[in-house]
Amino acid sequence: MRRFLNLGETRVKGIDYEANAKFKMGTGTFGLSAQATWIIAYNYQFEKGGPTYDGAGNFLVFETPKLRGNWGASFTEADYSVFFRYNYTGGWDYGDPSNRNGNNLAQPTCYLSSASLTLAYLGRCQVKAWTTLDIGGSYTGLKNWVFSGVLRNIENKRAPYDPNQTTLGFNPSFHNPLGEALTLTATYRFK
Repeated sequence: MRRFLNLGETRVKGIDYEANAKFKMGTGTFGLSAQATWIIAYNYQFEKGGPTYDGAGNFLVFETPKLRGNWGASFTEADYSVFFRYNYTGGWDYGDPSNRNGNNLAQPTCYLSSASLTLAYLGRCQVKAWTTLDIGGSYTGLKNWVFSGVLRNIENKRAPYDPNQTTLGFNPSFHNPLGEALTLTATYRFK
């Protein structure tokens, strides 16, 4: 008979934030939006009753950026709409937080040496933050039709290098390999 035990505990503390506003501007509407997730603490144990480690902004078992979010602005007038969006994914360290003092003030030990001796030697024990910009628009002037387009990552920024991802070179949980990408859609609504 197989038994499963919950050997440890995980406690997460964070803030999810979302705000939207719309203002009349001439004959159109100007909109602002912001969304963010800030992980204040991601405390977990490897064994029941064992020490607790804070994984927020650190990779010990899995990567956890402390902050992710986006900010956008839009303008709609009659049948036209355009938008701009700034996206942010925070970076994380590759360190063992078990050697930090009780206030988490000590720098964690870099353990990238198994994946990249050079980066560990140079002290580059982190995945950097990633920012991208998107623009898009839509037209709804034809009955039952919506035509739209989005240009993502208009600066064509590459995803930050993640030495722990030996096959892809980036982390697919938080980043993508697309670079600048254009999506065009035409939607017809049957009524």
